[in-house]
Amino acid sequence: MTPVCRGSYVLGTACGGCSRCAAEWKQRRADGWRFISPSIEIMDATTAAKRDAALERGRTIEANADLVLWCVHVLGPDDMYAAPSHAAAVAKAHELNVSLANRATPVLNDILCFAYAAPWPYSKQAHERGVKNWAEETF
Repeated sequence: MTPVCRGSYVLGTACGGCSRCAAEWKQRRADGWRFISPSIEIMDATTAAKRDAALERGRTIEANADLVLWCVHVLGPDDMYAAPSHAAAVAKAHELNVSLANRATPVLNDILCFAYAAPWPYSKQAHERGVKNWAEETF
């Protein structure tokens, strides 16, 4: 029986010889990584350029997202809270979902309730009023 390696390329402890390490090595090579040794890897220029382009697309998408007024929509009670930005709405929605999931006593036949970032459906003036209360809101 072949011993199982507990090494990992991510942690820099891979042996490079067992089937698990060989499979990870093969996948990483397919993803554009070059290996100096089993525990030292570097990204080639093409992969680095692709990664940088993807990061730039992400920044552009987030910048374009802020061309829209955003809110946190809490589905269930159907509450909407004006958010200062898309990123703030996503972060607050995640925070609310975590708190809803960690409630101490789930109730049988409880309503479906979760939060998500959504475009603000009302006027710009109403959004401005809502954003003024963003810091004080207790969701």
